[in-house]
Amino acid sequence: MKKLIATFAVAATAAVTLGVTSTPASAASGSCWNWRDNGNGQMIADCTVSGGSIRIVAQCKWAPWAYSGWVTGTYYNLTTGQCWWGIDGYHYEVR
Repeated sequence: MKKLIATFAVAATAAVTLGVTSTPASAASGSCWNWRDNGNGQMIADCTVSGGSIRIVAQCKWAPWAYSGWVTGTYYNLTTGQCWWGIDGYHYEVR
């Protein structure tokens, strides 16, 4: 147990010394609006992004989440994959 704790302490010290960070060098910003369900278990939204890429995500009921593709710029009618048993929620992601 002492060896395991010492290993974590060394790894944490190395990360601080090397300047390891979880923040990307250029942060993208984006937004989506006009969210709607197309009636077939897919979410649709109009989105824009600057400095990166954006995608929309449908949080499917009783199934893995469904995603659209990553896109740049301004896109209208960005559509996710299908959620067979309905949608619990939705959000967008930028990178």
